[in-house]
Amino acid sequence: MSYQEALKKIEKAKKEQATFLDLSGLELVEIPAQISELNKLTELWLYNNQITEIKGLENLNQLTLLRLSSNQITEIPLSLTKMNPDIKWTTGYQEKGITIGDNPITTPPVEILKQGKDAIRNYLEELQKGKQQYLLEAKLLLIGAGGAGKTTLAKKIKEGVSAKLPTEDDTTRGIEIKEYEFPVTALEDLKNEQFRMNIWDFGGQEIYHATHQFFLTRRSLYVLVMDARTEANQVNYWCQVVELLGDGSPLVIVENQKQGYKQVAFNFPAYKQRFDHICAPMLYSNFKDKPKTLQQVIADIKNRIQFLPGMGDVLPEAWVNVRKAIEKEEKDYISLDRYAELCKAEDLNYQQALRLSSDYLHPVGVFLHFQNNPILKNTVILDNTWATDAVYAVMKNEKIVKET
Repeated sequence: MSYQEALKKIEKAKKEQATFLDLSGLELVEIPAQISELNKLTELWLYNNQITEIKGLENLNQLTLLRLSSNQITEIPLSLTKMNPDIKWTTGYQEKGITIGDNPITTPPVEILKQGKDAIRNYLEELQKGKQQYLLEAKLLLIGAGGAGKTTLAKKIKEGVSAKLPTEDDTTRGIEIKEYEFPVTALEDLKNEQFRMNIWDFGGQEIYHATHQFFLTRRSLYVLVMDARTEANQVNYWCQVVELLGDGSPLVIVENQKQGYKQVAFNFPAYKQRFDHICAPMLYSNFKDKPKTLQQVIADIKNRIQFLPGMGDVLPEAWVNVRKAIEKEEKDYISLDRYAELCKAEDLNYQQALRLSSDYLHPVGVFLHFQNNPILKNTVILDNTWATDAVYAVMKNEKIVKET
């Protein structure tokens, strides 16, 4: 009945040569083909339906407002980017624009959608040029007080729960970075692919805290490792830091129940209520003596990281090619101009290069590029370990330590 009601409204609008048509809230599962005949429309409302595909709107050249929000649309077609209004990732009423918020869109990724029509069109055109590849890479950041077990957890993730415990000489000073690949398990359509986890093990000494802002990134998985010595103010500090710098990234709290220690006196429900980004439930293990529970902790981490925003998204081939080109650069860092040259070789302009950096390469840990820092913005740091060693060499300077 709703579809028939829509057809009646379309027929009426056609006879009256209407400039406005409201088909919102009719439970439509598709856009009626007859709409394409209404070439006088300047405003079309299709929000709050069950529409899954955008088609048949190419002839509506007079539109200034098209409301497509609150539907079941999963993909933005290239044709939509060739219409006059800009595309806006919003659900609200706009005087002008195409609103597409509150839709389960997977192509392009949300980060691209938020940048508007030009970014969406460039992304979709890049997809058409070559074979599809997928974003299956993310950062795992292990944080917490010194000695809690972060380095042990990193070692056990990479080498297996039977790996030998690290010695005191292995204590992390600064940041240790490890790469680990494992088969995709959580994304049904990509189970034959490999997922790459970039493990960043942060030293817990307080002197290093001031530098964390340079390395904590959005769209990452954070794991806070605690033991019985962990104090409430330390937990609160790390939760606030991730809330501030992680941009909504999830935080998993793991208690390492070392031999001879009781559980931490820790009010998890209260912290969960205060910090939305904390994942439930809290996890427990003894990294030394409880391989079964440790295996469960590692399985939980591997599962959660596969569900970070953007994982499984289709990547333009040009982005992948730039990544490969960067890996061939045998340098600790390159200039922004050199990075732009590598992107230009793949037909990416300067703005696209910056977007590639901020949306893909920097967040997953391929390199470090601080676009918003006036001093560092012209340098792309390719060797993350070189960068962290340089920072912490300064922090370990005896004069600085004495005055801190």
